[in-house]
Amino acid sequence: MPLYLPDDFWLLADSLWTDFVISFTLFTSVCYAVLSRRLNHHRPAAAASTAIGLALSLSLTFWQSANNFSLADLGPLAVSFAAVVIAVVIFGVFRQVVGSLPAAMLSFGVCLVTALSPGLNPPISHDLIALVAFLIVAAALYMVLTNHGQPRIYPQSTPPQSSPDKQRQPAQLSASIEKQICQAEQNSTRLENDPQNIGQLQRQIEDILPKTSALTDQMARLRKQAAFVKNGQLQRIKKLRMRLMRTPPEQRAAVAANMKKAYKELKFDDRIERLDYAVAETEKRVRDCLNRSIQLLNAGDTAGLIRMLDRARRLQRHNQKLETVIERSKEKLIGQYDQFEQSQSRNYTKQEIKGDNR
Repeated sequence: MPLYLPDDFWLLADSLWTDFVISFTLFTSVCYAVLSRRLNHHRPAAAASTAIGLALSLSLTFWQSANNFSLADLGPLAVSFAAVVIAVVIFGVFRQVVGSLPAAMLSFGVCLVTALSPGLNPPISHDLIALVAFLIVAAALYMVLTNHGQPRIYPQSTPPQSSPDKQRQPAQLSASIEKQICQAEQNSTRLENDPQNIGQLQRQIEDILPKTSALTDQMARLRKQAAFVKNGQLQRIKKLRMRLMRTPPEQRAAVAANMKKAYKELKFDDRIERLDYAVAETEKRVRDCLNRSIQLLNAGDTAGLIRMLDRARRLQRHNQKLETVIERSKEKLIGQYDQFEQSQSRNYTKQEIKGDNR
């Protein structure tokens, strides 16, 4: 079978390029369906699945060329089954991005393109099949570009607007707020050349103000987990719930008692109290700086505005350290369970060794 591009476009069906498109679509779709769940970001999953799909499809096409083999040799039934599998995978992947109707149209277009495989010989002419497939795919793309499909679902890497702090890693939330303050500071330096942006800059600062209480929310979650450990209610901690189910019932009471003992030894109440004070004080100072910045902006004091935003930015940078301390405190609190499991494992090993020596 020829691997090169023919002079006549309609002779593509007699080459291995149709097989290459089918295999590339299948491998890429399957890889993306798997990687998109493993990776938290949409673009790395798409890039990795494209690279893997291209490598696998090229390898398969070269093998087919060397052995003079084509999908048509498997018979129309096998090719039709492959087309259905590809269409189902494409529909499942694209439905989450573009909506059900455009995804179904793209899947059907792929099925029609598969009908052009050499050896299938459908009762309808290849020209008509290609034209219908082109129109369907073009209509689906038009619906996607003009947002006529169902509302898009944001990728997993995009946090919900209602609770952005729940999806961020430690110190990333405070860094994001610091970046926004830095942008406001940069915009304030341009006010002399463009005084019409005063209203926009004020709205920008006002949008930052509600986000400065993010550490208070994290402290509330830390106090909640600490209260569960202190009261022996480990089953109410999400990270420990499944692990407790695998722990024998007779050991659960011992786990709770050991974690309560470790909680007192580590003086977690004092730690939380110190963190509470530091978070409340720093967040209050950041809010005071931002409110003062709005007053200076309305008063026309550009130099004072820049100094106040710079001070707010430096205070917010300190919040990154506090956020890291909060996350480490959570890990240390939950880590007591790991230490108990390790000690239980060592005791069990020692008992086995003593039994063998006897």
